[in-house]
Amino acid sequence: MKLPNRILSINLLALITLPFLGLNPFDDSKWFPQILMDDSKNYLPDFSFAGYRWGETELPSASGKVLDVTSFGAAANDNIDDTPAFNTAIASANNYEGNVIISVPPGKFIIKDILWIERSNLILQGSGNNHNGTILLMPTPMEEMELPPKLVELKTYLIDNDKKVSTGEYFSVFSWTGGIIWTRSKSINQQILADVIEGKRGGQKIIVSDNSKIKSGDVLQIRWYNTEGKQSTLLNHIMDNQEVICGERLYEEPEKSIIKQEVSIQSVDKNTITIKEKLLHAIKPGWKVDLAAVNFIEEVGFENFTVEFPNVPNKGHHIEAGFNAFYLTGLLHSWIKNVKIINADNGILSDDCKNVTIENLEVSGRHTHYNVHLGDCRYMIVKNFKFNSSSYHTPSFNTGSILNVFSGGYVREAKLDQHCGLNHQNLFDNLYLELTELNNLFEHGGAGYWKPTAGAFNTFWNLKIEYQVAAIPKINNAPSARFVGIHGPQKLEFEYRPNAYFEGMNKDNISVPSLYDYQLQLRLSGL
Repeated sequence: MKLPNRILSINLLALITLPFLGLNPFDDSKWFPQILMDDSKNYLPDFSFAGYRWGETELPSASGKVLDVTSFGAAANDNIDDTPAFNTAIASANNYEGNVIISVPPGKFIIKDILWIERSNLILQGSGNNHNGTILLMPTPMEEMELPPKLVELKTYLIDNDKKVSTGEYFSVFSWTGGIIWTRSKSINQQILADVIEGKRGGQKIIVSDNSKIKSGDVLQIRWYNTEGKQSTLLNHIMDNQEVICGERLYEEPEKSIIKQEVSIQSVDKNTITIKEKLLHAIKPGWKVDLAAVNFIEEVGFENFTVEFPNVPNKGHHIEAGFNAFYLTGLLHSWIKNVKIINADNGILSDDCKNVTIENLEVSGRHTHYNVHLGDCRYMIVKNFKFNSSSYHTPSFNTGSILNVFSGGYVREAKLDQHCGLNHQNLFDNLYLELTELNNLFEHGGAGYWKPTAGAFNTFWNLKIEYQVAAIPKINNAPSARFVGIHGPQKLEFEYRPNAYFEGMNKDNISVPSLYDYQLQLRLSGL
């Protein structure tokens, strides 16, 4: 059979992989992106390592020792504070090895203080996220709780540095930190294990100065430092050699790393280390790059319940009271699934996490600050979600967000937030976005000292966008973004600089609706 010219232009990997995705590569009604061709000169990150166990397995079905919160004094629908019972159940989990499930029956339970999750292999499991399921009612904002040291320190910093909003009130510490369900690792080991001497962006081998403290199975952190100031070759590399405005945080403290990537060590052969994930950036002579220990708890899950806050107005941008549902820190290979969040200031905040899946999440109710904030994290994915609440920033790739993904979701009043702070190589994938004014599409936050808006290669893939008021969204300080298959019922036009790649603007019927799924199938197929 003679293949049509259109098919001959598609690489062999696509022909093999598209059927795995339920797609017909011979369907003339679809178009295949040139950027996925073998001969494309346009760099595209590999997002396929995002999610629990790198997307290689489904989220686990909970099994293990079951601790029912009612055995510790919690009672549904009695309007009495159940926090002590929940905390006692969580503490009792330490008496058991392996998986422990904190089981919560149907009904409404009152939570008035922080639930600390500080161990691995712990699952908080409700009995469903509908009105007949489990509801964790959180009537008390965090501003009325006793603050942990981290937030006390942050609050002191804001006051000492006179950080105020335009109305004269101090910034709230809860705008981007803290949650009533809060995960954290108690370990503080951040030992530097070796200098990293050489590595190729997109490769899986690095050369280190000393392998004596590194072994197969370790999860470690590669850290890049800018020691060359404002005009550094590292910054040029991160920005794809495009001219952008950089804030002082990117060059004023050479002793602090500006880029981090957690990696999984597969093998050690003398001073050559093979990692599972692909290297985020090159490692070149003269650059300061090291390899350090990192602190995680893992196999932590939250599933099948609703978190509900009182239906009171949001106090305002950056002065939130702290009706925050989740703060995920120090998590590895963990998940949130089948959870609803109602009337939050912040639905989910995150920092210092790797390979976390958030699946089947719904955020609704009043206006939020963030529905989901992916902060200083790597390889997180939020998929199959509904953001019904309007928000100041949503969905958000925040400071330090790298190789994270929002995929297969709906966003009301969408604002594709790239929050400065060297967020880069992130993916907005297969989303349905509604907004009143198209001009708000790229509205973002972030302080000037963290500029630019983003580093190179943030990717926007197969976005269906509907708007009421036409305008031309403009971004002038986010280099080498990738836009593929952006479409909607009305014509879309962007000004996005510098050096953005556009393909398939105002064109639907892309043959690869999800870049994440496509790349994952390629990798799992060994292609």
